[in-house]
Amino acid sequence: MVPSYRHFLVPRSRSYRPSFDRVAALVERLRADRWLLTRDDPAFEQQLDYVLHGSHTQTGGFARLAMDNPTPGNVPKTADVAIPIPAPLTATWLHEHVDSESTDARFAEIALVFPLAIRDGGFAKHGLPYPFTFGEQESTYHAIEIHLARELVHRRLGDVEPIETMCHCGAELGWDPRADDPYPGDTLLAIESATRIDHVCPACGATFEPSGVTAYRFAIVIDCGKGWPREHAPIAVRPEFRKVCEEMTGTELDDTGEFS
Repeated sequence: MVPSYRHFLVPRSRSYRPSFDRVAALVERLRADRWLLTRDDPAFEQQLDYVLHGSHTQTGGFARLAMDNPTPGNVPKTADVAIPIPAPLTATWLHEHVDSESTDARFAEIALVFPLAIRDGGFAKHGLPYPFTFGEQESTYHAIEIHLARELVHRRLGDVEPIETMCHCGAELGWDPRADDPYPGDTLLAIESATRIDHVCPACGATFEPSGVTAYRFAIVIDCGKGWPREHAPIAVRPEFRKVCEEMTGTELDDTGEFS
């Protein structure tokens, strides 16, 4: 079975999260440089049908928000719960769609998803930049996602041991975002992950800075599914893509990839 691949870029300070103004500016810069496509780009018409004709992809991207499942007991179709991202994206739009004041941290999260699926000839044929150092000649596909969360999102990676989630004062900071759901899937999460970690200890007020690259409040994710480049190994981010992301977010980024 062919594995799926995702590549994560996360701030060197894991508790850092850029402002909505910076996030909106990042999206518009990536659009201007054609790392992301909008409907008015000639290459948009060269994409696979699920992007070209999807009701939720007509602006080139969609948002996932935490919400009560409209079809309890079933997984809803992405198009039924996704929210098209406007062009241009503004900080005001993000403020309107992220419930930053919610007492439930899950509802203060958002994932911005921008699928790119070129039909044939690869990204290079259509003059599009490719986020990895090789593979632009291949017929690959990926989505660039931007994750924003109030608390730390912690991913488990294969056999990697879970990180420490206890504050120096002894308070446990890790929690299960689905623990209060009467039935699994009652709440749709913006960012799927097994664990959340409070980034500020509710007991002593200390900021929690996790080790490793498996926890973040902000991430840029290149989700290739099974369309990751096969030409060489290891897979590495193109320096030009990293430079733009660091410049627009105002922070240095570490990165890691994972097969699943």
